[in-house]
Amino acid sequence: MGLTAAAAEWASEGTLSRLIIKGARQDGKREVDALINVTGDNVKSNGTAFTRLIIDLLENTSDGWSLQGFDGEGAATANLGLPREFTGGYLVAPGPASEVFQQNGYHAVLYHGPSDSYRFHSTEHRRAAEIMFEEAAARGAAAVCTEVFVYSC
Repeated sequence: MGLTAAAAEWASEGTLSRLIIKGARQDGKREVDALINVTGDNVKSNGTAFTRLIIDLLENTSDGWSLQGFDGEGAATANLGLPREFTGGYLVAPGPASEVFQQNGYHAVLYHGPSDSYRFHSTEHRRAAEIMFEEAAARGAAAVCTEVFVYSC
């Protein structure tokens, strides 16, 4: 069997897609873990502050998914980010925070300038945070379930 045929067989079995998804999940977990373990003297830019940001994101934002899928007009996309005004008491300004996000693979979270809010960098980062902080994810899901009719939570 030639290399091309072997690659085609491998991809057709879904192995490649499973490996890509597994790699993304591992990257998401590694980057969330790196962010919550940032060390430093400034309490507004260390792991404790970023842990609180991640928990606040889980409890107060949506991942944009609804039963109807992504909906540009719906409430699901309106709640993708945590407004910066809610983080001022425990997190440095967006500029310094963004510098931390970009260093050493800490980009599990990003600052979104047009909406002046913090967001998860990707769905995989959100899923990794949901696994690491199950209680916060459950509180956030419960809040969404009370606001929108869903078949199951």
